[in-house]
This record gives sequence, C-alpha cells and structure tokens, in this order.
Amino acid sequence: MPAYQIAIFALMLAALVAGAVLVIGFKVVSRRTSRGGEPIVVKDTEGNLGVEGLPKGWAQDDATRLKVSAPFVYGFKRESPEGYVVLGRTEYAKGRAPRGTEMRRDLEAPFRKLFTRYEEEPPPDNVWLGQPVGPRHGFKFRAPSGDGLVWQGEAYTVAHQGIAYFWLGWCGEGDFDKLQPEFADFRNRCKLLGLRGDWRETVAREVQYKGATVPYTFTDAEDAWKEVPIDADKKERPELDRGLRIIHTTRGERNALPDVAELRVYLLDGAGDPLSRAREYVQNLWTNHLKSANDQLPAPTFTERTGEPEGDPLTKGGAPVVRLDSAVIDPGTKKVVASSESRLIVLSAVRVGDKIVVLHCWCESAKRNVFEWRFVQIASSLR
Repeated sequence: MPAYQIAIFALMLAALVAGAVLVIGFKVVSRRTSRGGEPIVVKDTEGNLGVEGLPKGWAQDDATRLKVSAPFVYGFKRESPEGYVVLGRTEYAKGRAPRGTEMRRDLEAPFRKLFTRYEEEPPPDNVWLGQPVGPRHGFKFRAPSGDGLVWQGEAYTVAHQGIAYFWLGWCGEGDFDKLQPEFADFRNRCKLLGLRGDWRETVAREVQYKGATVPYTFTDAEDAWKEVPIDADKKERPELDRGLRIIHTTRGERNALPDVAELRVYLLDGAGDPLSRAREYVQNLWTNHLKSANDQLPAPTFTERTGEPEGDPLTKGGAPVVRLDSAVIDPGTKKVVASSESRLIVLSAVRVGDKIVVLHCWCESAKRNVFEWRFVQIASSLR
C-alpha cells in the first residue's frame, strides 16, 4: 500500500476513535444521576446551583423560561393539571452580597409579564436552599391574568455567598391544593453545589464629603450618591452648600423611568435648636415649592414617620434624624390630591461654629422602599 494511502487510513481511524470517545463521553454525561437515581436536570456551576431530578410529570420547558426575563434562566412545566416553575440566579456585583430591595424587585419582575395584579399571603416555608427567607422575600399569591384565568402560586428568593436565587411556581387556582406539595418537592430538589467556599464579601467603598467653608462631614456608606452642580441654584438660595443625587435604574427594564433621589446641604445663620431650625426651614422650602408650582392647591401636610425605615438596613450614625411624609390633602375630603407632589423627606442638622448645617434628602413617596434607609444612613452620619 502506498505511503499516502497509509496516511489517509491512519487519519480516518483517528477520526473514528475520536468520534467514539465523544459519543461515549456524551452518554456518560447524559446518564449522570442524583443520589435518588434520577437524572440531574440542572448543574449550573457558574451559579453554584443544581436541581436533582424533577417531581413526576414535570419537564424542562423553554417556552416557560421565555415568558419571563433575567434573572430567571430555567423554565419547567407539567400537564394535566397545568403548572409552571421558573428558577433563576444572579450576582449583582462582585464581592457584594445582594441587597434585599434588589432581590424583591427581581422576584416581582415576572408578575408584570404574567398577571394583571396579585395579592400576597404569608409563605408556607421560611427556608429555601438552606437559607432563611427574609422579610418580603417569600409569599403565596393569587393573581388573575389578562385572559380571565385566575392563578395561584408561591415565590421565593434567598441569597448565599454573593448570589441571589429565585423560585416562582404557579398553577390554576383550582389545582393549587393538589400541586402545592409538588412545588415544595421541587424546591427541596434545588441544591447549592458548594463551589464558592472561597467567596468573601468586600465592604462597599465609603465616600466622605466635607464642607468647603464650614468643617462638617457626612458619609455615603455605599458610594451611591454623585455630586451635582449647584451654581445656578445658589443664585436663588445662597445658603446652599452642596448637592448630590442618586439615579437608580432597575436592571432589565431599559424603558422604565429611573428612580431619582436628591440631597442638599444648607448653611443657616442664627441660634436655636439645630434640628428644629432645620425642620422649619425644610418645611418652608416644600411649602414655597408647591405654591410656586400651583397656588390653587392647599399647603402640604407634614407627618412624622415612626418605626423602622423601609429598604435594606444600613449602619446609622449619631446625628438625630427626622423623617417626614409630605402630602397635599384636600381639607374637605381629607384625601390626598396632587399625588405627584407627595414626598418622603429626611433631614438632620448639627451646629458647626456659628452655622447650622442642614442635610436634606427627598424622593417621591412611592420610592421610599428604595431610598429611605439610604437617607437615614447618610443623614445620621452628619457631624
């Protein structure tokens, strides 16, 4: 046999052997099983997440996954009775634990696509993936959809070693009692793979802001605030000393308007209790703002907020803080009017030399769960 024919034969034989190895390797992978002998449905090494088998009657389904957006990356479905599950995970930032508000927002995201509204009840379980389910991070729900059907289900999110995990299951309202044990079984088959043992949380970079003419200081614990120019505003209000802003955009909602919060620092002359002077000053600011916007409306009503702030708890400083709800209330009906003018206002004040330094934050009232703790953190750090 000529040498070139021998070479061709050798190449063909090598290709056949390589192909056989690939086929054998594929078959070995496809036959991987859980300890219970069922196929491993999900082994997500990037997300440190696995699913060991599925309850009887369930199968993976891309159409279900495509109904929702990230962070949900796996979809499942069962027939007769019809039921659905989506499973997800995400790492919001390297070296940082997920924030509760981020997790809640992503848990809620599919509801806007699947249902017209929903009602929450306490969840049946308070642990998933071996992690505690935090406040507002688990619930049972009832929800109608646009086609007139009514659904019932459960939703959970937990965090572990820098990753947030999400589970959402739903079925027809009349089938929920039958399928709820399957939903629980499904969640129990979800396992952490133990691949992030070396993960360590890094503390968010703190940013300190200092007065230029008066030596006050306050601290942003998350590096969330960014300075804004104030030269134009100082012409009208010379006591204005600094301006900051947060622009918060929900991930995965490109067309949604961002959440915006503002912070201003003012330097006031005169005597008196700093916090009382600050409160009077800020309330006058908002009263005059409303009058200039619409002098036909009644003056805003200010109600002091008590109890824990909304949002993700942050470290508090030593400066006393006042939290106010500002709303325009019709004196006849006692109902809120001009709801677009409703605000959450947080302020603090300290005396530095012959000046009273006033730190004043605000946002739309509907955004208090995003910003209230951030306001408290930065306002209480004033010194």
